[in-house]
Amino acid sequence: MHLANRFIAVALFACAFVENATGTSQAAIKIYTDEHVRFSYPANRYAKIEKLDTSQTDFHAYSLRLKGVEAEDVLTVCEKNIHDCGADTGLVQPYWYDAEGTLMLFSATTAVTKKSVIPGETVYEAFPACPATEAGGASAYAGDCYELVASTQNKTISLTYWIGPKSRHRSRRQAVKAATEIIRSVEDK
Repeated sequence: MHLANRFIAVALFACAFVENATGTSQAAIKIYTDEHVRFSYPANRYAKIEKLDTSQTDFHAYSLRLKGVEAEDVLTVCEKNIHDCGADTGLVQPYWYDAEGTLMLFSATTAVTKKSVIPGETVYEAFPACPATEAGGASAYAGDCYELVASTQNKTISLTYWIGPKSRHRSRRQAVKAATEIIRSVEDK
């Protein structure tokens, strides 16, 4: 019996090792859902998800609190296209149009790139400096963020995604991939 238990333990260890070596091991995914939206997120990144009070019926914002750091990602869902959502100065969205009609993401000094246009959807991105708390204390621009905005004819989704040193990402490419997975999972209810 003891030999059988040892064999089972070795077999389980070998399976776990092979799974990690092939890169197929995925972080656990959780689902957030409320009366407005549903989206998936990696459980190893976030400690808490909470809906922010926006007092709007067609605009919803969510705080995604990171584990182990004083930082959060912010997801917004506007039930209009980017032109209507970006023109509404009463919303707390991280995108807007300036007086000349130029789309701004996160701050007026951040360069905006049109990432892709697929039928019915336009995606914009930016890499702004963002607030962060490090060992030396809080700083308004100590972190690095990824701003991703996807817009269709009747919905605009944005994600401000922190890429700071303790954010579990080693590269911008990893952060872009992870943020894109979250934004693609958002569904209206």
